[in-house]
Amino acid sequence: MLKKKLFNEHGALIIEASVVFPIMFLVIFMMIFAGNIYYQKSCVESFVTEGAIKGAAYCADPLLVSIDQNGAPPALSDNFDIQPYRFFFDGDMPVVENEIKKEIKGKIDDMGSGFFGGMKPEHTKVKAKYDGNIVSATFVVSAECEIPLGIRMLWSSEVIKIGVYSRSEMPVSNAPEFVRVVDMAGDYLNEFGVTDYLTKAVDTIKGWFSSKE
Repeated sequence: MLKKKLFNEHGALIIEASVVFPIMFLVIFMMIFAGNIYYQKSCVESFVTEGAIKGAAYCADPLLVSIDQNGAPPALSDNFDIQPYRFFFDGDMPVVENEIKKEIKGKIDDMGSGFFGGMKPEHTKVKAKYDGNIVSATFVVSAECEIPLGIRMLWSSEVIKIGVYSRSEMPVSNAPEFVRVVDMAGDYLNEFGVTDYLTKAVDTIKGWFSSKE
């Protein structure tokens, strides 16, 4: 009787294990699989954020581009273009924009597939844009790519892909450049005598109010 009972219990354990283990394995596999997708997506978002921060810094100070590329500030003999009044005369930063786009696309293209093969991001599109004026400015970076899952539907020959889109916008601290623009405007006003004319007009108005008292 005891032997029969033990036999029945062992048989029940085998049946339970044959049902539970595949389900547990599938759940664990799907968790790792989803984690790999999230990891790939997080890497893309990290590259975009870093690019936006670097682009904003480059726009605020063009010397940083030369320092990053050459490892040192440019010498006086290099005739480096500091792009004075760039915020006033030009709303674009093509050199910075192209540099950031190239850097981010290179990082995404160099990514691996993570824990699973065939999940390397592809069809990458990167945009970088300086958007600003005299008073305020921002640097916007966005990246779009596809992560193949390595899974096909029975009725399709195409691999299922997940679209990834990331966007980051950083303020450009252009206070020094704003001061330069204001100084330039003051220089022009002094050069054409507008400042003297305004001073005389203000004095006339003050004298007019003083006479009324």
